[in-house]
Amino acid sequence: MTEFTNGHPEYDQLLALMDRNLPGAGRDARRHVRECGKCRQDIDECRAAVWDYAQYEEALVLPAIPPAAHPWSDIQTAMRQLDESRDRRPESRVTARLGRLDTRIES
Repeated sequence: MTEFTNGHPEYDQLLALMDRNLPGAGRDARRHVRECGKCRQDIDECRAAVWDYAQYEEALVLPAIPPAAHPWSDIQTAMRQLDESRDRRPESRVTARLGRLDTRIES
């Protein structure tokens, strides 16, 4: 069994346990929390704090973020125009050399 500081898991271990991301000592921490009212209360308080923050962010933070300066309202059209402009460009020196190289290899 894992030895915990002061007989209880640290807060980072409790948070990892809440996220189901506690390898190794996770089994011992889960067992401890099932048997320890103080640790269950700590996890409940952490969950309440996370919930409160999520509510705060949704109600006050997200609405205060300004919209993007140039939203991508029609990115598909922009991508198509970019592709078309590349198709009309004169052949580059690299492309021309590669084409000549292909001809030499095929001969």
